[in-house]
Amino acid sequence: MSNPLLAFFQQIPLFSVLDESELNDIIRAVQPRPLAAGQALFNEGDEGDGAYVIQSGKIGVYIKLPDAGETQVNTCGPGEVIGDIALLDGSPRSATCRALEDSQLMHLDGREFDMIRKNYRPAAYKLIREITLTVCERLRQNNEKVSAILSSEPPVAGAPAPAAAPASTATPAARPPKPTTSAARPPADRPGLLGKLFRKKGKG
Repeated sequence: MSNPLLAFFQQIPLFSVLDESELNDIIRAVQPRPLAAGQALFNEGDEGDGAYVIQSGKIGVYIKLPDAGETQVNTCGPGEVIGDIALLDGSPRSATCRALEDSQLMHLDGREFDMIRKNYRPAAYKLIREITLTVCERLRQNNEKVSAILSSEPPVAGAPAPAAAPASTATPAARPPKPTTSAARPPADRPGLLGKLFRKKGKG
């Protein structure tokens, strides 16, 4: 008999890299999370306790404003994943998520995910890689948006044109060699999964 939850997760890009056995490891760790319209999934600054996958409904994403108000910056729907970075670092939530209508989500608890990783299950490491690639893509997109905004700003009236840098024929000085006698140290007291991985690596 086919598993509807398995079929649902197979359609989500983040989980599509897992085979059926690996995906079952993840599904056994998820729990349903219903939300009524207007109910908060989590608030900005809350503990990052894991990721959520939207099965049905719509979730609004809000960030705080300097004047103590908030503004909606995104709307997420079925098949989208919310809070996936918390599986990596467990950092506090960077935004508030609230149901725009009655919604059903699946919660992948960060502690359960960490246990899958500690048991050296491939599913955990594949998801870590996919989440990292997703974060990198988001950074590239943000950089492109910032560049587009800056390039579209008109020049300041009356501002002198920047002077051209004089051509130089001098050969740049050779850089001193990097020290090779000691290995780089991982950041101290780094929270969450990344910190555990760094500390484990550092202990050699």
